[in-house]
Amino acid sequence: MDGIQRPGATIFPSSDAALSKLERSASWLSLQVEKTAAPERYTSVVGLSSESCKKSAGSDSGVLSTKRPIELKKTKPKKPVNFDSDEVAGNCQRLIINDKVIERPRNGSELNDYMKKIAAELKPGAANAPDNTISFRYGDNQSITFKSNLLGIGSNSGVYEVISQSGDEPGKVIKITHPNDKSLNSVLKDIESSKFWMECKPGAFSVPEYLYCDPAGMFRLAEKSEGVSLTKVLLELGIYGFNLDNPTDPTIYLNVNRLMDASVMDKLEPVAEAVMEMLQIMKENPDHYTSLSPENIHVEVEYESGEIKRIGKIELIDIGINKNRKEQYINLCSFEGYLGYMFSSYRLGRYLTDKNTREGVEALIECQRASSSASDALKRSTTSLAPSMPP
Repeated sequence: MDGIQRPGATIFPSSDAALSKLERSASWLSLQVEKTAAPERYTSVVGLSSESCKKSAGSDSGVLSTKRPIELKKTKPKKPVNFDSDEVAGNCQRLIINDKVIERPRNGSELNDYMKKIAAELKPGAANAPDNTISFRYGDNQSITFKSNLLGIGSNSGVYEVISQSGDEPGKVIKITHPNDKSLNSVLKDIESSKFWMECKPGAFSVPEYLYCDPAGMFRLAEKSEGVSLTKVLLELGIYGFNLDNPTDPTIYLNVNRLMDASVMDKLEPVAEAVMEMLQIMKENPDHYTSLSPENIHVEVEYESGEIKRIGKIELIDIGINKNRKEQYINLCSFEGYLGYMFSSYRLGRYLTDKNTREGVEALIECQRASSSASDALKRSTTSLAPSMPP
């Protein structure tokens, strides 16, 4: 499995490369994006053109920009829900949360009410909720205790850290499905898809193993991921960035000089190998395309003197089937093409400006500040570079 596929050379030119080399890099990224079949409103080849590069090169920043289309702020069409509510209700179990009994629904019409009762017992201030832990009993009187504060929140589940009765942390989490049909539908597909990813035994990355899945998809016990999102790493390395003076601005910046810096890309080589293997697996198994957004890839990072020294374990933490990704990823054939696509797509803009992002905007701001040279370049660009994607 190839790792980083550098265009036209075995190593990247230095950060003070001639403008022609910077233009070539921008044009190459543009070609990678153009080759994908992403909807036009999501991707702008203009946003990665040499003209845009020339504008930024005038200030020696080497920074390109793209802007999330304003139309994406509107409500997106809902994905179809295709589970049988009566069948799912029949798989539900009697739960006891903080001594509050939640009886299983009798039929599909009671399913949503059942889900809402579970969510209500997890909220701060619930009648029987202690200050810092939640007692959770399921199955044949199986019991766990987990911290009441959310460890993280995704689009379909809330994640809590499991602890034992003695207070030890055994490295597990419980993912509790949000109380709506869309989330439940996605979780049921995720559980189904997890079997495939476990059996294919990837080499450059892993997926968190599910230790127990509720038959109805209401919750899952899984290994705890010790890593951080690839979004954070790319910010900290200064490859991507956003306007620190106005984090709600949906304009996203790509520091081409950092992308062309061999020392930066060498640190990312394990990630490159993992992403290329993920793409290869999906191309060979087209029924299992999933999102490879930087939020769904977690990495363990080793630091030295406050800077990233080495990237270790890499995990694909969300493996739910997403058929739309097939046409978007089918022609991606290199790690740089992947980075270019993520830069030009609307998703990165959402992750950097959405208050519900997994780490939170404040944490992402600190990651960008950690890369001082990159932050300075990005900050200069916000005053000298007009966004290249029309609203």
